[in-house]
Amino acid sequence: MPAKHTHSLHYHNGHFYNPETRERLVLRDGAEIQLTAPPAAFLPFEPAGDAYDPRRVRTEETMREQLTQDPKVKKFYQLLPAGARLRFALHPPKPPVPGAKVAEYVFQVLLDEPLFVYLSANAGKENDTAKLVDSACRVIHAERTNQFFDHAPDRLRYFEPVFALSLNSLIKNTYVHYFQNAGAPGRSAFEVMMVDDTQETLKELRKRILPPPRKPTA
Repeated sequence: MPAKHTHSLHYHNGHFYNPETRERLVLRDGAEIQLTAPPAAFLPFEPAGDAYDPRRVRTEETMREQLTQDPKVKKFYQLLPAGARLRFALHPPKPPVPGAKVAEYVFQVLLDEPLFVYLSANAGKENDTAKLVDSACRVIHAERTNQFFDHAPDRLRYFEPVFALSLNSLIKNTYVHYFQNAGAPGRSAFEVMMVDDTQETLKELRKRILPPPRKPTA
């Protein structure tokens, strides 16, 4: 049986600290540990990301009414209805090991609210690019593609849904939840989100649905 180390630690700000040395203890990904603490130290489980109740979301009618009354919205267009699915891929950062590989992970997204874009009422004479309206959404499935990364460690041995109130936040929340804060979690939903099982990006869908922008008048 391999040797085991026993540490008395404090859990603080999402990290483990040695109260004697005041140093942070970093665990290797996949490490198996035993936690001993009073029952009150264990908190109830909370969903990952910006949790919401999928049974209490806005309807298309409610969102249209809100957008119609919003003074910053000039026009708005619906890209997808509630219940539509998208997907996006993420790569975790490479560990500091020479020759290390990382796999690609694809996350399936469910829209719990319709997805709209809007043109700003304050764009002036400049051509305005339609912006995303916040829409409740969640990651409902994830898988390791294995393509070209057969020998990379699997970072998805445990899956749980990730929630957010916008697609851009969902990408960030997913990255942080599964791959911590290492690397760059920020991505544009227009660039990385693919519609259902097609190769059409959200940016291409926006271009297809919206009328071509008018040239500014002199």
